[in-house]
Amino acid sequence: MKQLPKLPADVHPGVVQNPSPLLNPARKALTITWDTWAKLTETEQAVADKRRFAPVAQQAAERALSAADKALSVLAESRTAVGKKIAAVVCPPTPDPLAAEIRAHFKAQPKGAGLFGTLGGFITKGDRRTCAAIFNAPAYLSGLTDEQHATLIDIARRQWCPEDVAAMEAMTDAAGRVKRAVDFITSNLAPFVKEWTRDADAKALEGLKNA
Repeated sequence: MKQLPKLPADVHPGVVQNPSPLLNPARKALTITWDTWAKLTETEQAVADKRRFAPVAQQAAERALSAADKALSVLAESRTAVGKKIAAVVCPPTPDPLAAEIRAHFKAQPKGAGLFGTLGGFITKGDRRTCAAIFNAPAYLSGLTDEQHATLIDIARRQWCPEDVAAMEAMTDAAGRVKRAVDFITSNLAPFVKEWTRDADAKALEGLKNA
């Protein structure tokens, strides 16, 4: 008879290495799902009466999946909060009375890589006023393409808020791993539970159908 498969190594809690406390919900969820599944696979091999084992296994899995769902909600809230924190630094909402003039100045400059490089220099120097004027308006108002505009904002995010950006990306990655663990358990346990709970006589008589 088939045995429950092992969880993939990429959903092991040790894979989440970013030390930020914001990653703790993911670490906890992956630990619970990993340990629960390990206990299920171990117990499945030791238990002879699979019909009795089926509801216990399902309940254990549901507890682990519930913990994972809660962790995903917390991670989503944390990502939103960190995203707002980064945006407040890179694109501060306070209007600058000279913002339109700043954009007009750069729009009047020669287009192309030169303008892109010049604005990149303002990021390096930490000139947040100039950058905010550019970032808080459509790209064309500063003579940039949408791609250049988005790239400059990303450069600023990574340069000015490196730890927050790293934590945000780590949370996104960890959330994906939790989701994969949930999908793996859900899709792999269901057919086993169905097989374990099938009527014993029905199983025995199945062989006569094509006799």
